[in-house]
Amino acid sequence: MSRLPLLDIIHRTVVYSLTGLTAWTVVSAVMIHRETLQKGRARMEAEERQKQSKSPANPTS
Repeated sequence: MSRLPLLDIIHRTVVYSLTGLTAWTVVSAVMIHRETLQKGRARMEAEERQKQSKSPANPTS
């Protein structure tokens, strides 16, 4: 009968470990996604500012 509690403890350890690993993976993926979006927006803004500075302020047509 001592074998059942040992298997139960091992099973719970595996389940909790996998649950924690899954949660950590999801949180990390969301953080990386947000960081990538933030860098992309900053790059787009920098390119837009660069385009505006290269174009003449008052073009004559």
